[in-house]
Amino acid sequence: MNVRAIDLVERPVPLTVVADEPAVDAYGLLRWGNAWVALSPIEARLAREFLANLGQLMGREQLGVAGWPEGVPNARSVDSRIKTLRRRVEPLGVKIHTIRGRGYLATLDRD
Repeated sequence: MNVRAIDLVERPVPLTVVADEPAVDAYGLLRWGNAWVALSPIEARLAREFLANLGQLMGREQLGVAGWPEGVPNARSVDSRIKTLRRRVEPLGVKIHTIRGRGYLATLDRD
């Protein structure tokens, strides 16, 4: 059987994968355990940054560079996207906390 590269790209993503720790895959799905949530490309980049720096305070500038490698469109873009991301990832046990005047901090809360 001869498999073309395009055949591998077009295969559907299995949604039954069990992830031991939260991670964003190449398709923008944040998975933890057997739960998942689909993220936009910007949200996926922000989530990867939060997961790589769990428990660490991150400022808007750091998150802006992670979410918008070509440059943040405006000053409030980071806050707006994090507000949306927070609602999407909370059911999976990923908590994004606002540290007033300083930035954001992500923690895991899985029962």
